[in-house]
Amino acid sequence: MIKQFKHLMYLCVFLFIFISSCKKEDVIFSQVANQSKSNEFKSLVNQVKFWHDSVVSSTLISKGENVVKSLGLISEDILPPTIDWSLAFKNFDSANIKSITIPIRYNISTGELLQLVATSKNDSVNGYLIRQIPDSSYYASHPDILDMTGYTGQYIIYNLSGKFLSKINFKGGIINKSKSSQNNNIRSNSIEDPCSGCDLLTVVVYSSSYYKDDMSWLYTGFAISSGSGGSYYDYSSGGGIVYSGGSSVYNSTLLSLVSIPNGRCVFGSLAYIGSILGWENDADYYILQWAKDKGFSLSEIQFKLDNDPNYRPNFQQSVMLLKNNFNVTPLSTNEAILSTVKSNIPIFALIDWGDGNGHCVVLGWNSDENYLYYFDSLDESEHRIEFGDNFFTKIKYFYRVNSPKY
Repeated sequence: MIKQFKHLMYLCVFLFIFISSCKKEDVIFSQVANQSKSNEFKSLVNQVKFWHDSVVSSTLISKGENVVKSLGLISEDILPPTIDWSLAFKNFDSANIKSITIPIRYNISTGELLQLVATSKNDSVNGYLIRQIPDSSYYASHPDILDMTGYTGQYIIYNLSGKFLSKINFKGGIINKSKSSQNNNIRSNSIEDPCSGCDLLTVVVYSSSYYKDDMSWLYTGFAISSGSGGSYYDYSSGGGIVYSGGSSVYNSTLLSLVSIPNGRCVFGSLAYIGSILGWENDADYYILQWAKDKGFSLSEIQFKLDNDPNYRPNFQQSVMLLKNNFNVTPLSTNEAILSTVKSNIPIFALIDWGDGNGHCVVLGWNSDENYLYYFDSLDESEHRIEFGDNFFTKIKYFYRVNSPKY
């Protein structure tokens, strides 16, 4: 009996060691795979950066130092923008074609967006500066600029030096031929989206004619669309394809382009939400998380919050702090916002002032007098607002805070 028990015990120990070993191998394999993907992405970004820098520098050298000044004097051209390569993200990935997007400037008050979109195929890189300018009335009802449903507005295409190449006008998701202008003849094609599930704009550049996977569509030159299933235009000398696609702006690196001059409003808002939901209501609890992420002590990060803009969370980082502590749902309509606050559920809100800076508040509902208010943690008071107020129209990002993350 004792021998049988020992044999059983040895078998259990062996199985435990074997299973643990398998789990370790799985973890190691996953870590290696993730590291490989990270290295591949860094290599892609470096490849695009090298190409970009070589193209821009060669253009400046060939045309002389006055080229930058002259570009600013031509209404259709723009100055070559500074690129923050840390904002790059992959928006398309296939066996032989990879494309990345780098947000450059974003005004969430107007929806105007400038991006560098570049594609690598067989180690050959090309791309364009893409400027998106939605119509004001369209943007008012479509605050998520990555939702291109029925898009009304403009796309303006430039080369890396800021030289104007093409302007395409859309109305209700259809290209408005009478108002579109370009340097080349263009023709219309009604075809299906060549990239299902793409994020933002994508440029695909080919050294020769390109066929879709089923060999039924021939692409040449440069094309742009208003989204999945939209109209496409192309012209032979552009050298690529541009099209837009899905994904929510709430998950976009665009939000990192909007800073918050007083970062303490973020932590105060989180503390206020915590007090409503019976969770942590001390702002230092959330500031300490930010301190650990930056490698500082609580006192050190508090000093930096007050004295160094580089250590204040931007919009994207504010959302990450929110999601690290609470279960949230993005809201995009006035009806959803009103329904949420009337249910006594707090809303984490980010306000853009239109100059690249913003603020963080919490929306709530006064049931006694039936009005919407925002709580500002900087003065620790509630401020009454009405739908349609100029202040309210500047609030672009709303998150329903469902519960704490225990």
